[in-house]
Amino acid sequence: MKIKIGDYVRVKEGISDPDFDMFLIDGYQGRVFHIGENPDETLIGITWDKQTLLKMSEIMRYLCMNDCLDYDKMFLLPDEVEIISSDVR
Repeated sequence: MKIKIGDYVRVKEGISDPDFDMFLIDGYQGRVFHIGENPDETLIGITWDKQTLLKMSEIMRYLCMNDCLDYDKMFLLPDEVEIISSDVR
């Protein structure tokens, strides 16, 4: 099944934050807001849901803000996430 804007997705097991690989983000979930396709790769833009933001470590939020990154959204590869039903939340 192809991911599309508006889908609710969860990060697959064993996936690390692409900017800070010391943080596992498996189980994070949210809604797809962007799909960027180019010849090299496709990136999925995800806005994290409230439960994910609540379980995110303060250190990770601090590092994101320190590096001028948004901690409430992230871009991942399509094979790093799976579509889930909105009632799984």
